[in-house]
Amino acid sequence: MNRSLAAIGTAGLLVAASTSAWASGPQPVITTPYARTPAGNSTYLVWSMRSPGKSHYNAYWRRKSWNASRRINPSGTDAFLGGIDGTRVVYQLVSGSQSDIELFDIRSRTPSEPPPGVNTSAWEREPTLSAPYILFGRGNPANHNTVRKVILFNMATAKSTLLAKTGPGVYSVVPGQVNGHFATWWRCSTSRCDVFRRDLGTGKTIMVPNPGGKLLYASSVSPTGTVFVARSGFGCGAGVSLLRFRAGRVTTLASFGKGIDIGQSFAYTAGGKTTVLFDRLLCKDKLWDIYKVVTK
Repeated sequence: MNRSLAAIGTAGLLVAASTSAWASGPQPVITTPYARTPAGNSTYLVWSMRSPGKSHYNAYWRRKSWNASRRINPSGTDAFLGGIDGTRVVYQLVSGSQSDIELFDIRSRTPSEPPPGVNTSAWEREPTLSAPYILFGRGNPANHNTVRKVILFNMATAKSTLLAKTGPGVYSVVPGQVNGHFATWWRCSTSRCDVFRRDLGTGKTIMVPNPGGKLLYASSVSPTGTVFVARSGFGCGAGVSLLRFRAGRVTTLASFGKGIDIGQSFAYTAGGKTTVLFDRLLCKDKLWDIYKVVTK
């Protein structure tokens, strides 16, 4: 399991697992090395990528019917997706020692800042967007001397809701995705990671079943509340699977060969099918690419 890293084109190491419901095998989306943190919808794809030998990650968007991509973030900064809702993109912008949440509209090709209450002097990170909500993390995940949080912000009311935070027995908390009236995140101790889903309408939170206390992470959610998660043992690429949790039942969508991991997933629904985008890591070489699984 590795939240910050995920794969390159090693399709021979990726095998579709048996399932009890229809799902396509993993399909390549971007096979360029160092492509990661994907998000999208039926029209657009957004992701982050750096060039070989370069240190900066830039955020890009393109129509799915195009081959050409366009950069989102200003020159000299680092940017990581993120999410998209219609034509509105949300992403993490790192400039110097500061990390903030930024917005970008594809139609007008203009950047903007989120409402007051989202960005602070702390390290804001890993956002997704489903109006009126922004889900994001606060606190540098590499700094374990500070409290890290998962926050849901309502742009219509300017209300922040704390979903999770680090503390005694909680080593790490990471935002997953907000989609419609559902939000997901994961929480790790030193021995296991668990994924949670909040129904924003009822306020009810449930935990995805985790028999054996494995590592569950890289969660995303459909607008109807279906949760997608990665599961693994300890170590990068240690028996990784992509799972679906729906109606109380867990189904394996894909299993990965040794040394292949997932960093982040993002789900969107169109035409009666849900696409799960994810970035893969070739653990040994620390190279990335982006794949998808399509399921009913």
